[in-house]
Order: sequence, then C-alpha cells, then structure tokens
Amino acid sequence: MRRLLDCDLVVAQPFEVSANATTNVDIALAPGVSISGQVFVDDDPAAARPVVRLYNESDPERPYISSTSAGSPPLPYVFSSLIARTYSVRFGDPADSRYISEYYNNVACEQDPCDLSGITKFVTTAGQQITDIDATVSSPQKIVGHVIDAISQVPQAGAEVKAVVVENTFPGPIWRAIAQTQTDASGNFTLVGIPAGTSFALRFNALDHLGMQTPDAVCDDINFFCGSLNTVSYPSTLAVAADTTLNVGNIPLSQGAVISGHITNLRNGEGLASAQVALFLDDEIAVSYFTDGDGNYSTRMLRNGAFKAVASSSNESQMYDHVACPGVYTCDLDLATPIAASGNGIFSAIDFSLHDPDLVFSSGFDN
Repeated sequence: MRRLLDCDLVVAQPFEVSANATTNVDIALAPGVSISGQVFVDDDPAAARPVVRLYNESDPERPYISSTSAGSPPLPYVFSSLIARTYSVRFGDPADSRYISEYYNNVACEQDPCDLSGITKFVTTAGQQITDIDATVSSPQKIVGHVIDAISQVPQAGAEVKAVVVENTFPGPIWRAIAQTQTDASGNFTLVGIPAGTSFALRFNALDHLGMQTPDAVCDDINFFCGSLNTVSYPSTLAVAADTTLNVGNIPLSQGAVISGHITNLRNGEGLASAQVALFLDDEIAVSYFTDGDGNYSTRMLRNGAFKAVASSSNESQMYDHVACPGVYTCDLDLATPIAASGNGIFSAIDFSLHDPDLVFSSGFDN
C-alpha cells in the first residue's frame, strides 16, 4: 500500500533568498475533501465493522488508505483533509474472510483483482464534503443458536454471546473475543464476523444465571465468569468452514447460588466494615469479598458445591459457623461447617462475629 499522495514524488518550485533581505513566499492552501459514511454487517447491526479502504483512482497504481468504524455504537468512518482527486470506496479487506468485500453501491469484489469498470468513482473538488457513503456487507460464516433457562426452558433475551480465541501475550496466553452479540427477545442469536477455519470457543452469560464456555466449563464468580485467563482448562473446540452456518442448537444456562451474610463487631454489636470473607471449595480458596459499611456481604453467582467460609479482620479470623482460628488466615478447615450451595438458592445468614480490630492491647482483646 502506498499513501494516496507520495510527497517524495512532488517537485517543489525553488526560490532564492538574498542576504539582508526579506523574501515573501506566498502559499495558497486549498480546502480539503472529506468522504464519510457507515458500514454495517447483515444479521447483526452491532457486529464489529470491516475496514474501509479509500483508493486514489487518479493514480494508475491506485494507492489507498484505510479507516475503521469505532466506538459503541460504531461511529461513522471518515476520510478527511484529502486532495481533490478521483476516489473509490471499498468495504472490507479482500484478504479478510470474515466479510465479503464490496465497493460502494453494492459492487461485489471478493478478491483482488476484480472488474473495476462498474465501481462508483467520486470526482472531487477542493472543499467538497461527501457523506452517507454507506454499505451493508455480508458475513460468509455464521453461528446461530438459542439460549434458554436449563429448568424452565424459557428463552433468555439479552444474553451475551462471544466467540473467543487463545491469544499468546506476555506474560501468558489470554482469551480474546473475536466476535460477540446478544440474543433477541426470543433467545435467538446470530454471531457473525468469524474467520473461516479459526479454532474458537463459545461463551454465554445471562442475567441471574451461571454462564458457560464450550465445551463444558461453568462460568461463575470463581473463575470470573470465564475471564481472560485459564486458557488451558477450556479448549477451543469449534470452527466454521468457509461460507457455512454452524447451528449450535439450544444452549441451556443454569441458575446459580448466592451466599450472603453479616459480620458483627463484638464490642458494640454493629456491622464491621471492610472485613474479608473468603470462600473455599475443596479446601482451596475460590473467591473473596469485603463487607460494606454496615458489615454486609454478598457473592455473585456461584456453582453448586460445598463451600467453607472464613471471615477475617486485620488480626483475627473466624470460620463458619463461629469457629475461631488460631491466627489470622490460619484455620483448620476441617472444623468449618460446610455451606451446601445448590440450584438458584440464596444462602443468607452466613454470619460471623469478630473483635474490633482497632482496639487491641498487649494483654489481648479488650472486649
């Protein structure tokens, strides 16, 4: 790709400067040309937009520059401060298999070279502003499906759907979304913008439900709803062949459990703010929370399991149900009462009582 105008090829008019004299050099700047518009993707107006290319048709080598629609919702693409030339606009990189490339006014051109005789060319004049050069491109690979509640079978509107791939970064690999959308009022989704043959996983999240990542990973607060890390545990098992649609059928999402409670200050019976509550699963720490100003805490969605809880201040730890630990963060979890979280239950009154961390003396606790 060359720039639209290569200034190295421009021969400037020389001028002379005399000693002890002022030389006037007048330069007339012409107002620039701008070309702008929107590009959409069929089946999903919110899909990531393809690159837009602007070609200089006044040059036989047709150099071009590129722009993208960014923002949420995507903003228009804009080419500005252009020299008055003849231009054409192309939507989609022909090497990008996510979209079918075309020139303005629905002139398909899936690959280079293509017949340019029928494309729209804009012969511009200085200061001209050309707007509404819009297009809707097609995505040759699609994923369709339906998100439902696992028990009631009720469709889940507004569920988040993502296609994610493993990306090698420093200090380690992470999950990166390559396409995303939301389900409609009937729980249906169409995911577009998938490169042909790319190995990916699908991730689903819905309000008041546990999420999932294919093939069988549970997404909850323990793993930050299948966050960017932990790429080893959840393999990428799906791919879409070129120019095909993959139907993944019904995706059932289960409702999870919520654990909540209160931590009391033993000195005055009031709630203890900023105390930590750690939840353990299989005697390994799973996730932790802090109390609010009134001493209350509540988890987000959790998977089914027998959890053990430990509340801690700066100098004391206590296991549920009111079992003291020998030291701060030093507890024998065998002595803790398990919390059997299951289904969509709200497990409240998982309470603790700790001494006031601000009133500790050499002789021990004052209360």
